[in-house]
Amino acid sequence: MSAATPGGKEPAAAPRLAFADAARVSVGGVIGEGLEASMNGRLKWFIRDERSEAIRVYRRKTAARSPSKGWLGECAGKWLYAASRCLARTGDPVIERHVRRVAGFLVSQQCEDGYLGTYSTADRFCAPGVRRQTFDLWMNGYVMQGLMRAATVLRDRSLLASARRIADLCIRVYRDAGAKIVNAGPFSGMASACVLEHFVDLYDLTGAGKYLDFAAFCLRELDRRPGVEIVRRTTLGYDAAQIGEGKMYEMIRCLVGMAKLARATRDKELCAAVANAWREISAHHLNAAGAPCGGVGGHLECFNVRYAFSPYA
Repeated sequence: MSAATPGGKEPAAAPRLAFADAARVSVGGVIGEGLEASMNGRLKWFIRDERSEAIRVYRRKTAARSPSKGWLGECAGKWLYAASRCLARTGDPVIERHVRRVAGFLVSQQCEDGYLGTYSTADRFCAPGVRRQTFDLWMNGYVMQGLMRAATVLRDRSLLASARRIADLCIRVYRDAGAKIVNAGPFSGMASACVLEHFVDLYDLTGAGKYLDFAAFCLRELDRRPGVEIVRRTTLGYDAAQIGEGKMYEMIRCLVGMAKLARATRDKELCAAVANAWREISAHHLNAAGAPCGGVGGHLECFNVRYAFSPYA
């Protein structure tokens, strides 16, 4: 799972799937109606500028001294990603104004070392000797994702540079300084190592091999984690409930990262492992609406043990 090449040269970006220009795609029916409702509803009013609740928690001076806020900051990156995709498809001027305003504010609050989150100085993933398992790295990953998408849609390289600064900080902390990325987040490290997805995306945008290498590094750490061993267990067809704590969201986010890494590195064995995982989830862990289901006798967001419950019975 290493992206290294002979002579230490950075690998060329892997061939990408060719999608139609979003602005030339028209979506109708129930899905089209849903997209329209989303654009004119939550995307426009939930977040507008730096005064919006989900964004103002990123104000640097406030965050540095505030109690850490769990996963609250994830909304900023998720919104920026979704709104940027909406902008690419519709060209809506209100969405564009909000995307530019929010992205600009987030970049303005980035710390000198590259940190761009909501945690207090002492609790940040990059703080010396920090021992807490938090959602800090999880949120920084979503901010990276949002900035990368906004950079692409707005053609603003300053936003991509900001995403790279977050990524470079992660590399310094976890690969260079030796901190354990699987100790940084809850659910057996899946909530922190899942940032591997965004490092593959960053590699696709920049062609910089260090980002692909770090994605592979994250996956190796997950695979070495006792009780997780995500590549080995998915390869062998383990029940999804038996990978870590079986936490749906975090695990599926890791699987998306694995799929992207397999595509970028042309790793057929890794691709097969992801395919195994999807077959397992789709056969035993989806409800009638197509979403993951769990919570029988345990955490509502964790997969049930295979055959313990069927939503179709």
